[in-house]
Amino acid sequence: MTGGAGNLGRAIALALLRDGATVTLFGRNEERLAAAVDELRGAGTVRGFAGDATAAASVMAAVDAARGPDGTLDICVTTVGGSRAAPILELDEAAVVGDLRLNFVSAFLAVRHSAPAIGPRGGSIVCVSSTAAARPIAQQAGYCAAKAALEQFVRCAAEELGRLGIRVNAVRPGLVPGNARADRLLTPEVLAGFARETPLGRAFGSPADVAAAVRYLAGDESSWVTGQALGVDGGLALRGQPALP
Repeated sequence: MTGGAGNLGRAIALALLRDGATVTLFGRNEERLAAAVDELRGAGTVRGFAGDATAAASVMAAVDAARGPDGTLDICVTTVGGSRAAPILELDEAAVVGDLRLNFVSAFLAVRHSAPAIGPRGGSIVCVSSTAAARPIAQQAGYCAAKAALEQFVRCAAEELGRLGIRVNAVRPGLVPGNARADRLLTPEVLAGFARETPLGRAFGSPADVAAAVRYLAGDESSWVTGQALGVDGGLALRGQPALP
């Protein structure tokens, strides 16, 4: 799992461990990886692998480390993502390319290099997207475009890899606190705006909400589901996007 040391990665790992999976957490920060492994160790077999999810050689090494005794994988989950807020007229090429590398290229590399290990007996790939893939958000143009690219890639991968028995899907979360930079924006006024635009009335979800959806798409219950983006947003996509500061 890419981005495995974050709050969302740990929640997904816990859900998969409870299903009996052996989980390899892949991330850049060795200290955070070690802490995540220690936190999850009591739930099952978990290990960490340090590396860069946007570098092909690093991803290939992580896939090799995650292979089971028979040399195969059953599941790949990509959670790496993030954005920088800026008006379009203040964006430069480096910022846009950075958003694409973080949100799309990292997932592409994970799919590209995990699929051959999954292929011999089939399995599931789940990419974490965002409601930003389907709706415009002011000052988040690079992020929105990158997540939209990710979801189109998921559909293309599902089309091509289905013949190998590999299912490829995305989970599309709404507002889920946990990122320190993003959480600074979540003032009472902002949260009230999200609550008003969410049919279920809850302004934000939890990592466990997203993990449950990933677990479903990774497991046998979704054996006839591929090329989909499953919204986990309390119904936010049915209404408007609240304005952020």
